[in-house]
Amino acid sequence: MQRVICILFIFLSISGCMKMQWDSASTKNTKAAYEDFLRQYPNSEFTSEAKLKIETINFKEAEKENTLESYEKFIKCYPSSQFVGQAKSNIESISFQQAKEVHTTDAYEKFIGHFPNSKYLNEAQSKLENLLFQKAKDQNTIEFYEKFIDRFPNSVLKNEAQQNLEILYYTHFDKAKKTNTVSAFEDFLGKHPKSKYCADAVMIAEQLYYQKAVDEKTIIASENYLKKYPDGKYKKEVKNILIPLLRPNHTTEFTNSFNKLFENYFTNLSPTEMVHGIKGILNQYEYADKAIRDLSVAYLNPFQELAQIEKELSKSEKVEFKTILKDIAFAWIGGWNSIISAWSRLTGKDTTKTKIEKINNKFLELKEKSNQVAHYLAEKYNIELHVGNWDVQGIINK
Repeated sequence: MQRVICILFIFLSISGCMKMQWDSASTKNTKAAYEDFLRQYPNSEFTSEAKLKIETINFKEAEKENTLESYEKFIKCYPSSQFVGQAKSNIESISFQQAKEVHTTDAYEKFIGHFPNSKYLNEAQSKLENLLFQKAKDQNTIEFYEKFIDRFPNSVLKNEAQQNLEILYYTHFDKAKKTNTVSAFEDFLGKHPKSKYCADAVMIAEQLYYQKAVDEKTIIASENYLKKYPDGKYKKEVKNILIPLLRPNHTTEFTNSFNKLFENYFTNLSPTEMVHGIKGILNQYEYADKAIRDLSVAYLNPFQELAQIEKELSKSEKVEFKTILKDIAFAWIGGWNSIISAWSRLTGKDTTKTKIEKINNKFLELKEKSNQVAHYLAEKYNIELHVGNWDVQGIINK
């Protein structure tokens, strides 16, 4: 019992002493007093309050110093403090004040970057806007005005910036007009695609391309225009220049390609493949002599019929061959009529013996190749055909 009383006495003595120390620290109300109390009584009932007192004193000291460094130090020491919000707000105010004192585009750019949601954002952007506009006026270049308008599309200064920009655009456009070359206008279009003078620049550049084609009358100049302006205003006129220039080469290449295609037919190609081949040649050499092109079309028509027949035969073995052969015959008759007409036009008024002999030889060559087609069909479909003299009626009767 005596021991319990002794312990209770000691506890009361300590508690009384701690209360006295706390009252003393509270009376002094200094950071040193509270820190001294915490060193002596780190786990007392007054510990939390003592720490809050120290935190409050530190924040007041940061406010008294009122610098970025003092607030940043406080936030680092007390990241969860009730004063962090106010500390950050003060940092924002100080930063904006510093930006205003420096008053440069970099200073405002930096502030806006660090505080994108700042209460001073509108004011900072307004000051930045004015500085950049003044810089554009001082530099007086297209680049600066375009950047200003792109960045501040709703600025009250936009109209003035646009007016100054159009003056500069016209200066450059007028320079291109005085130079009056394709490269000058293309340079203008490349550098100033937003200018209202672009449409005029495109029109003049096209006229210069066209004039070059007219003056030079060369394949390169004409093809340059057509590549640049495939649907251009002068497309028809340039083609009329180009066609006579390309016709000799196209005619030669057309003929060579056509002959090579026909040679391959009897060894490698089906009627369907021949149709694709002839169409390809027609598309590739569109400027070849019309009579030569008509000749290829004369071949194309019967081959299209043969291709259709081959397609039908591939579907069923029960096909009436008599009907097929009639279709083949009529197709070839139509084709031969076209061939004769085409080659007749080729002769023109030249009825010299040499020319006629050449044409007759060509007819014989075509006739022989047609007979080869008939034999090909006979072998392919196992049918006897009378084609010794290209006996069309014989084929039909068979």
